Amino acid sequence: MLRDLAETYIRWCFMDEVPFEVHVSRRERLLAVKVSGELDFANFSKLDAILRRELAEANVRLALDFSDVTFLDSEGLKVIVKAYRRIADAGGEISITGCSDTVGRLFDILGLRNVLGVTRRETG
Repeated sequence: MLRDLAETYIRWCFMDEVPFEVHVSRRERLLAVKVSGELDFANFSKLDAILRRELAEANVRLALDFSDVTFLDSEGLKVIVKAYRRIADAGGEISITGCSDTVGRLFDILGLRNVLGVTRRETG
């Protein structure tokens, strides 16, 4: 974990740009969103815009795949919590799968693991 934090800090210091991608697929009421890269201040608005557009329907099930998310900050968390509130108010559900230990720990610390249906990446 310390190594992950050190690598993130070094990347931030030297401003290396980490690619950020969002892939969306929809099947009936299931909205599957795969997020890759760092979900942070530099990138949160892209995911926020996609989720606002795609979650216009009521009673949607949002499945976020975070298996390729390498970093998550407060702006990224805010996007997720806003999406959760929209979905819950409309009678839908949310789940977040494939979190790294570092990202999963953030959800644990904030007490959001069970609320958001967070599961960590399989190791082995």
